[in-house]
Amino acid sequence: MKRSDTVRFFGMLAAAAVMIAVVIATLNGRVNKLRMQRFEDVSMLMLGTSLFRYAIPDPSGGPVLSDIADGNLLRLGYSGASEGQLLQLARLGAQAGVRKIAIEVNPIVSRFAGRDECSASNRWKEVYNEIRLSARPYLRGRDVLSGGLGEPPQDVTTANMAADLNLLYPLRVEGPCLGPAWVDLVASHPSTIFIFVTMPRRLAARDRIGADGMAQFNSAAIDFAQSVGSDLFLVDPDGSWGDENFVDQANQSTIGAERFQRTFSIWHEALP
Repeated sequence: MKRSDTVRFFGMLAAAAVMIAVVIATLNGRVNKLRMQRFEDVSMLMLGTSLFRYAIPDPSGGPVLSDIADGNLLRLGYSGASEGQLLQLARLGAQAGVRKIAIEVNPIVSRFAGRDECSASNRWKEVYNEIRLSARPYLRGRDVLSGGLGEPPQDVTTANMAADLNLLYPLRVEGPCLGPAWVDLVASHPSTIFIFVTMPRRLAARDRIGADGMAQFNSAAIDFAQSVGSDLFLVDPDGSWGDENFVDQANQSTIGAERFQRTFSIWHEALP
C-alpha cells in the first residue's frame, strides 16, 4: 500500500470514528432529554442494579415505600448496572428537580470478579451499556426507562448458585472510580437529598467474601457516603439475614423484599 493510500485509509477511519461519536452523542442527548422528562414529576428516585428490582418489585414503590416519597416514587433497577450508569441517572434526576434520590452503593465501592470498571478502556463498555440500557429501547419505540422498570422474574432458583458464586467472586472492594464526580453531583444540587444504600447478601455469598471482606465493604460504603456528605443505609451491617430472604446469592425473595422495604421505611422516617 502506498503512503498516500495509507494516509487516506486512516483519514477515512478517523472520519468514521468522528461520525460515530456524533451519532452516539446526538442519540444520548435525545434519550437523556426523554429521561429527564420522565423524572420531572418524580419526588423520590431509587436507582440500583437487579438487587433494587428484587427488593422493590413495584417500580412505583408499593404501599410501604410510596408513603415516604411525599409524592411519586420511581424505582429503576438495571441488571449489571455500573457506577457510571448510576451516576448518569442520578445526575439527570437531580437536574430534573427530583427531591430525593436513593442509590445502591454496592457497584460504587465494590466490583465482581472480572470487572475492571476503573480502567480507561472500560469507557467503551460504558458506551455500549448505555446504548443497551436506553438507546436501544428508544430506537425500538419503547420506554427509555424500560430496562429498569420491570418486575423481577418469579422462576429464579438456587440450582446454579454455586456456578454463579464461582463466576462473581471474589469481590474486590476498591472504592469509587468516579469519586470526584459524585462529590460534585451532591454539592451542585443542594436541593436534592442523596441517600446511599448497601444491599445484603446470602450467607453463601458472605462466606465467599469473608468476615474481613464484609467489614471492608461496610467501611468503604461508610467512607464513600461521608466523602460526599450523604446518609447511608446499612441494610444488614452484622450479616444476620437468613437464606429465606433471598432467591439466589443476593437478589431478595418476597420475604426479603418486604423486610427491606419495612426497615428502609423505618430508617428513612428517623432521618432528621
